[in-house]
Amino acid sequence: MVNRYVKYTHRKNSTKMKKDEKDKEVSLKNVITSDRKYLLSYGVSGFRVLDPAVMSILHGDEHQRANMFLNGFKTGKLLVREGLVTSLESLQRFLFENQIMILDIYKILDKEIELRVYESLRVSGLPNIGKPICHYETGLFKGVLQEILDKKVKVRETKCKAQGYPYCQFKVVTKYYDKL
Repeated sequence: MVNRYVKYTHRKNSTKMKKDEKDKEVSLKNVITSDRKYLLSYGVSGFRVLDPAVMSILHGDEHQRANMFLNGFKTGKLLVREGLVTSLESLQRFLFENQIMILDIYKILDKEIELRVYESLRVSGLPNIGKPICHYETGLFKGVLQEILDKKVKVRETKCKAQGYPYCQFKVVTKYYDKL
């Protein structure tokens, strides 16, 4: 029954793409704000089945973890370059408004920042699997902060909900925080 509905809905909503729409530049902003007319919501459990970070833990794939970090890093840089994020506070707002995660700027000291993530799409509700899995988020924070600060930063996940902690925590280290 569901399959017939999906096929019908897809056919009903499908129209020929106009030439100017086809040639439209693909940007992160366009992807984020795209119209999802005929995509059924599959929820968090569906996301996790498709999530490479969770699957890499189950299969022990180190290359996938590195790819997740790199993809997060590139996305973080794009968020800043396309003007979607201009500061740590705007990143916090962006992530919340797009229902990705709740980011807490927990501590800002001379040479380090501590970020805490609550209700992350990736790890909320997961059982304790004993390993951190927020490789994408680590890369995302690194990409955003390097672009904002115009300095090299080091980001490390020090706690993860997938390890049984009540939140994921990230430590960011650099020499300058003038632009935060």
